[in-house]
Amino acid sequence: MALGAGVLMLAAGCSDLADPRDYGGGAEGRIFAQCVTRTETDNPSITREQAESLCTCLDERIAQGTERPIANGTVARSETQRALLRCAADLGIEAG
Repeated sequence: MALGAGVLMLAAGCSDLADPRDYGGGAEGRIFAQCVTRTETDNPSITREQAESLCTCLDERIAQGTERPIANGTVARSETQRALLRCAADLGIEAG
């Protein structure tokens, strides 16, 4: 069992996925890291820094109430993607 856990930790350390600890940790860091990872996966031509900028833009717009990709406690993936594309257009990032 300990060997399995060590292998999982090693694999996680080699992963190129965004690390929640890089974004403050906790639930907010996990959610932001998930946004970065999904944005990179959906748009392979953009960099991690661009994905971070897009997720920051989305986070700010949600806080301002100008984007609402969450309804009834569920994240609408298609609305989130549209919101990220609007952020990309505003930031001059080619995504899509």
